[in-house]
Amino acid sequence: MRVTILLIGIAMAVVGLSAEIRVHETSGKQLPHTGYLEVVSQSESPLQRLYVKTGDGLYVAATMRKPRGEGPFPAMLVLHGAPGGRGMEQLVNWSLGKCGGPVWEGLLQEGYVVVVGDYRGSLPSVSGPVAAEAPAATPANAMATDALAILDHMRSLPFIDTGRIGVYGVSLGGDVALHVAARAPVRALVLGAPAARNFLGAQRYASGERMDDYSNQPPPPMDAAVAKANVAALGNETLLLVGTKDALLPLTKLLYQQLISGGKTAELHIYRNGYHDFPMGPQCHDPVRFPQPFIDATEHSLGLTMQWLKRVMR
Repeated sequence: MRVTILLIGIAMAVVGLSAEIRVHETSGKQLPHTGYLEVVSQSESPLQRLYVKTGDGLYVAATMRKPRGEGPFPAMLVLHGAPGGRGMEQLVNWSLGKCGGPVWEGLLQEGYVVVVGDYRGSLPSVSGPVAAEAPAATPANAMATDALAILDHMRSLPFIDTGRIGVYGVSLGGDVALHVAARAPVRALVLGAPAARNFLGAQRYASGERMDDYSNQPPPPMDAAVAKANVAALGNETLLLVGTKDALLPLTKLLYQQLISGGKTAELHIYRNGYHDFPMGPQCHDPVRFPQPFIDATEHSLGLTMQWLKRVMR
């Protein structure tokens, strides 16, 4: 596979760091995903259904699987894309690998406790930075409060190494994950095409014709003060994954540039012919309305993610 490395001179000049974007020349070819389908038995790693009490007294659903033994193990909180409120049945399907997506069981095989968290879809988003002067500031993505409750529960478990907890968020879950990391310490942040509009104070794209390649599209306008304050609140390393067929590519590039300009450590990997959410692969969606095949970019990004986590979480 050919990899193109693009140096970002502006970010390097601003923070004095070596910054790069890596472009992976994947074809988008569909691959068999049987090797990623229900590969960890429940006898080896029983699934636990969780209902975690949130700050407003309601409960949010989550599922958890852990490796054999007492630990302490590193852990990942995985946050799905829109919409929120998927419910326990969908979380169970993901955790057990019934969809064929590689991430959930892949993390488990690498020795992580894997928690798949839901979040409500009806909480409003509000404007303003996370790192506001008020100590009880509301995050721009209010759904992050549900994920924070799950994260607090994870920290209470004796078999989880609280110093090695990461968050993996895709699409809207990526925006939720960013707000979680800005409110609570996490070791690593993996973002698949994060819809980071609230985090950056960015505008939505105007509706238009779907494109095969968004590489040359300009980023949406953003609120520089919101973006700067929210980025400043992060204390983790970040891995960003996005495909060229994804309309969120320009927004993801913008997020990466803001992270580098803010002095954060981040990598951005762009996959040719990668669709939206391709790092997660099949997710039990309607294959006609939302086709999400297991493609070469899915397989490559999984290996890259595991190697990145091995370094960051060691």
